[in-house]
Amino acid sequence: MKGGAAGGGMGDIVRRAQEAQRNLSKVQDDLRERVVDASSGGGAVTAFVNGQQEIVKISIKPEVVDPADVAMLEDLVTAAVKQALEKSKKMMQEEMSRAMGGFKVPGLF
Repeated sequence: MKGGAAGGGMGDIVRRAQEAQRNLSKVQDDLRERVVDASSGGGAVTAFVNGQQEIVKISIKPEVVDPADVAMLEDLVTAAVKQALEKSKKMMQEEMSRAMGGFKVPGLF
């Protein structure tokens, strides 16, 4: 009888893992479509990143393009991209955690 109870517990774990896998697949597809943005230089440079950690667009206002100060523009782009990637990562982690429904897999995300 004891073995049957353990088997039921294992079946429940397998069922929850399969459900979590289906949820994760859907979330990954959804995250590809969701985009976050971050700006630097008071909005002079804006980076757009999707939930899959892919940069989808960089927007630069023409007035910040100064051939005599390329380093400043590089710094603004770098700052905007870093911030957008951080936002995207946080969004991804929150959505993945929600999709897992409390089912923890160490090192997954």
